[in-house]
Amino acid sequence: MPIRVKTNLLPLAALLAFAACGQPDPADEDIARVGGDGEEGPVTAAGADAEAEAISSCLDQIWDAQTEEQRAFDRSHDEIGGVSISCGMSTTASQFVEALDALRAAAEAEDRAAILDALNIPFYYIDAGGETRQLDDRDEINRIFDDIFDERIMTLLKRLDLAEVTVVPGEGAFLELGSLWLVADHDGGQPKIVTVNHEALREAETVRAEVIESEADD
Repeated sequence: MPIRVKTNLLPLAALLAFAACGQPDPADEDIARVGGDGEEGPVTAAGADAEAEAISSCLDQIWDAQTEEQRAFDRSHDEIGGVSISCGMSTTASQFVEALDALRAAAEAEDRAAILDALNIPFYYIDAGGETRQLDDRDEINRIFDDIFDERIMTLLKRLDLAEVTVVPGEGAFLELGSLWLVADHDGGQPKIVTVNHEALREAETVRAEVIESEADD
């Protein structure tokens, strides 16, 4: 169940981004980023080509499952923070953008039905105290909708941005330290919200306030 990823795990997640696509072993001397003496060396042309080929393979598999292909956009926006959307989540940047656009519009319009349509089932709600509830149908979610999608979560939905997404291969993608987790339930599908985490949002707000205070002091 995607809930939260601690910050110190993110570098590992980035290194694993292409594993599902059969990327060659980084230890191979043709694509190694680190020299034999343990010091960083330049990325070779062969290594860059292998990485690009791995991404292309992931995208080709996903495009076969899509009815509309925005291939140029998908290729140029496939990586977020060094992690491939297509290899890590089996979907594309264009599908992600469409999902985020729809969520922003639904939040702006306070369209409850549209937000419910954008949720993965089963859905997980974590309250401010850290208690987790698994909700297995739309009606169950609708009964406590206002608790889950309170003013702070709705504000977060209104400012969703692909650039702020962190992809964790095999798990999904999150925003705001895990306040929202999204997954694609099939290859090439639009990501849906699988977890809303109020505890993580509170932590994210605390971190943001500390950063703002620190910048003001400088």
